Amino acid sequence: MLHIHLRRLGAATALALTATGLWAGTMTSPASAGPGDPPPAALPSKATDVAAAPICKNCAGDVVVVRTQDNRLFWNEVDVNNGNDVHASRFGWQEIPGAGRSPYAPAITTRADGGVSVAVTGTDGRVYTQYMDDDYKWQPNWLEVPGGGRLSEAPAIANGLADSVTVVGVGLDHRLYYHQYRHGWDPRGWRSMPGNFTTSKAPAVDVVGSFSPQLVVAARGDDTQIYTAKSFEMMASGTWGSTTGASASSNTQMKKLPGPSMVTFHAPALNLGVTGGAVYARDLTGDIVFQTLLPNGTWNAKWQDVPGNGKTNRAPASSLSQVYVVGASGNSLYVEQFSGGAQIPNQPNHWNLVPGSVVTPSGGTPGGGNPGGGGGGTAPPGKPDLTWIGTPTWDAEKETLTYTFKNQGTAKAGPFRVNVYVAPPNISYIAAADLPYDSVEAGGQRTVVFDVGATLQHGVNYRIAFNLDTGSTVTESNEENNEYHNYFVY
Repeated sequence: MLHIHLRRLGAATALALTATGLWAGTMTSPASAGPGDPPPAALPSKATDVAAAPICKNCAGDVVVVRTQDNRLFWNEVDVNNGNDVHASRFGWQEIPGAGRSPYAPAITTRADGGVSVAVTGTDGRVYTQYMDDDYKWQPNWLEVPGGGRLSEAPAIANGLADSVTVVGVGLDHRLYYHQYRHGWDPRGWRSMPGNFTTSKAPAVDVVGSFSPQLVVAARGDDTQIYTAKSFEMMASGTWGSTTGASASSNTQMKKLPGPSMVTFHAPALNLGVTGGAVYARDLTGDIVFQTLLPNGTWNAKWQDVPGNGKTNRAPASSLSQVYVVGASGNSLYVEQFSGGAQIPNQPNHWNLVPGSVVTPSGGTPGGGNPGGGGGGTAPPGKPDLTWIGTPTWDAEKETLTYTFKNQGTAKAGPFRVNVYVAPPNISYIAAADLPYDSVEAGGQRTVVFDVGATLQHGVNYRIAFNLDTGSTVTESNEENNEYHNYFVY
């Protein structure tokens, strides 16, 4: 039995992309399949992560990019008409040229010329990009972002003035770094954002405003809360801005969003425009929630559910007027026409299945899974499956929590990390841990005793939350049984 004191969150591990192969793809604008057309291609395996951005030759739809369970990267064009009628390309899902592989989520942005740029993190931790113009022609290969920077999670990417592109990512020291393309990549390379903010999850980035645009970054802090920062200088000069002296601005450093506590284990998504927008997140119960950025530049200080009762076990994605998620069953993609609380005419506020996304369950709501569930089923051969056993035990006299997890799969799991949080009502946390494990053999289990190491009050209903394989570095036969949350009274 292992006995560990809770501590602040630690590092994540940099993983994978290889960029090889030559092929330049071309397609025409999506249309319904005709009598002579072959059936649209479906995704070859489950989608694990999703990103989306409009393509604006005619602004008829979104380019949707997904990472599949085998770490391949596919794209499709999806059009949602009046919130009800979802169309996809008659060619279906196609792999992005260059044979890239990545175990992290992709990022995508619309360029000023109407095309899109996609960014991913590589096997060596470096960032690679691909570009598709507004005639649906991809470049033949993925290209590395220069500067030698290495990330520990997925990047974020946003288009700015004069077709500049800004990439933001989490360094190996867990700080946020940025790099900008403006008639060529900035010779200053990767630079750190000001302040002491750290995170183990991917950031989100977008631009708000038109006359005096600002770059906005959002990220999940080590306390499980969402933080944001803004920069005018980034759009004008490619420098984040000063945080000392007369030019200092409190907005240039990451600040927690106002309002009640909202715990998330996942990266946020941003959807901003001329007058505001929204940040999206997946809360502890699997609901997709949002907070609105108002026209006056302030956040509205309340988290609300995206309509439709959808649930997911992954981070959400957002486009100009759509929200995308991987369904809680992990089998399909869903989209809802929604824009941060703004009323969209004729919007029915429900989730639609994205065509060709592997499995078509009955109904029109992302679901079919229990985000807090554990165990169950027989694992296919050759893959691990980390899950919780029983209920964590609280020892009031020793102020310790004891929990057990096992690898019920048929292959060794590791290395991976486990996040633990203890929090009273309306406070993000009073104790947290990010614990590394080298491996757990198939059929093996671990029992751990955690010393909360914080002053608890009698009669208070404390929330506990555990997350196995934080960052999803282990490819499991079942990715939906890694979270556990419950309450105990001291």
